[in-house]
Amino acid sequence: MNWLDLYNFLYAKAHDVNNPDQDFWKSDVVVHDADTGEEMTCDIIELGLVDKSDDSFDLRKTVLATNYQTIFED
Repeated sequence: MNWLDLYNFLYAKAHDVNNPDQDFWKSDVVVHDADTGEEMTCDIIELGLVDKSDDSFDLRKTVLATNYQTIFED
């Protein structure tokens, strides 16, 4: 899946006037690991490096992250 696929899915869900599922929009985003069966909530974050002096150097990446808070734990 790419970001356009996700957008199209969400757009179709949001504009289905025959099934306005408000609970869907209030629920947490959950990622399911098919190998382990584990489910984790996630957030959208932007990671990467940008060199302001070099326009060609842009390693930003937008991701759905499930455990990025562990970076900040002791």
